[in-house]
Amino acid sequence: MPIDTAGALTITPEEIKITDHLWDSFGHYETEISADWLVRFAQDRGQGWKPFTYADIEKFYSRSGKLSGFSFNKLISGGFIREIPKGTMTAITDYGDDGGTTTETTYYFTLGFVARVAESAARKAAQA
Repeated sequence: MPIDTAGALTITPEEIKITDHLWDSFGHYETEISADWLVRFAQDRGQGWKPFTYADIEKFYSRSGKLSGFSFNKLISGGFIREIPKGTMTAITDYGDDGGTTTETTYYFTLGFVARVAESAARKAAQA
């Protein structure tokens, strides 16, 4: 499990090996595709599970040359990605937030998201 008994993350995005679609990780095909994109985004960015903006993920997503308009596909409503709207006061966190007011809507990876994608990737790697 990528979370220790104190609730701290013990896995980085780079340690998640996505060899194929994140099958059976969120119970919805489109949600799993969005999760795959988010893991690849975190890996490419190289800043761990640090929060991001929609502009950040859209820039990465549209680099494929074929895609635009990234959709979270139930990751927010399912509680796997946390959305903090623009203008909201934030606390100082392990992610380095300054405790100020957000100037853009910010998205956070949750522990549940990381656990599900890590488990799905590990299961797929074990089958190979």
